[in-house]
Amino acid sequence: MLELRVEESGRPVTYIGSFNNPGTGDTYQQKMAVVADLLGWDRLVPQTTCHPIKFQFHLRNSFILGIFECWRPVMAMSQNDKIRTYRTPEFREQFRRDILKKTKPWASISVTACA
Repeated sequence: MLELRVEESGRPVTYIGSFNNPGTGDTYQQKMAVVADLLGWDRLVPQTTCHPIKFQFHLRNSFILGIFECWRPVMAMSQNDKIRTYRTPEFREQFRRDILKKTKPWASISVTACA
């Protein structure tokens, strides 16, 4: 797809999405090697960050999990209600089901630490 855009447009093409994965320092370089023949200021210009994408959160303010249906009501609960909800088998089972529905964004997620 990138090759077609570069060759057919005759103009520089830029794209976003080349990030290092947490725990590795060379994934960006591996991705660039795949498109090396297209790279150049007048051809393909990737946009990237020098840092891996990481999300740090806690269950008191778990906004990142708001993409899951079962978490939306939890976001507005008091801390005590959240704790009670987290402990219920029903909530945990619904969370499992929600994760399975949204496997694509979670396919590359790994938990690196728990407190």
